[in-house]
Amino acid sequence: MLKFISGFSNGVNAVYNLRYKGFAKTSPTATFMIVALISAVSYSIFSLADPPELNFYQNKHSPDYHPDEGVWIAAGKYYFEKYFLEGDWSYETWSGPKFGAFGYRGPLMGKYVIGGWLFLNKEVERGVDIPGYSFEKLEWENVMHSRPPQEILDSARVPFKFIGVLCTVVLFLLMQQMLGSWLIALFIAVIFCLQPHVISFSEKAMNDILALLISMTALLCAERLLRNIWDQKINRLLKRMALIGVFIGLALLTKMYNLLIIVIVCLWASIEL
Repeated sequence: MLKFISGFSNGVNAVYNLRYKGFAKTSPTATFMIVALISAVSYSIFSLADPPELNFYQNKHSPDYHPDEGVWIAAGKYYFEKYFLEGDWSYETWSGPKFGAFGYRGPLMGKYVIGGWLFLNKEVERGVDIPGYSFEKLEWENVMHSRPPQEILDSARVPFKFIGVLCTVVLFLLMQQMLGSWLIALFIAVIFCLQPHVISFSEKAMNDILALLISMTALLCAERLLRNIWDQKINRLLKRMALIGVFIGLALLTKMYNLLIIVIVCLWASIEL
């Protein structure tokens, strides 16, 4: 029994040394170079790879388009314009069933990203509907068999390529900190950005990859929080806790299923502490 306890204690110490001391082995310059490499590779994959066919609705219409994209683009343009450009915060605007459940009930973070990008690139005009996409409510059959103008669709997809790149970088940093090995973390990041779902969602104007980015950033902050607890750096704890709360809040503004991040962070903390 004593041998078992001693062996278990040595194993815990080994894990601690690997996770909480191994990170220092990689210099900031080396980490920056690896991040730059990951960014270049992942952006090339998300820009050049053919989008995988993932579901019935997409395949039935076109392999390079998902009907949700049309809804997000229409709703994104509308709500960004109402909130940021017109300052219209009236109850009638935000409670009406425009664009169906996807439009007015779903979280708005991804729609703001799409709408803001389209206005920034002058692909849409204030007060002017997108041609063919001025529907007042979601009629799925119409949406499934139509698509926004190609130039607007292409423009709306651009920020999600960069979000996919950021996802890959955040995953690399998280794995590097947890495992203490940049080589293993790099391997995980490469496998991640080659995954068909990641490629598809990084090439489409949809919320999923943004939700993943914010959720993983919350986990990265949680890892740093636990590191500070282990190292007894109490002065940094409140800042880390606040950051975790901010990112979890942003995650919920993107996809409601990100409530699971709260559960994951709590379970992780209970295991570590």
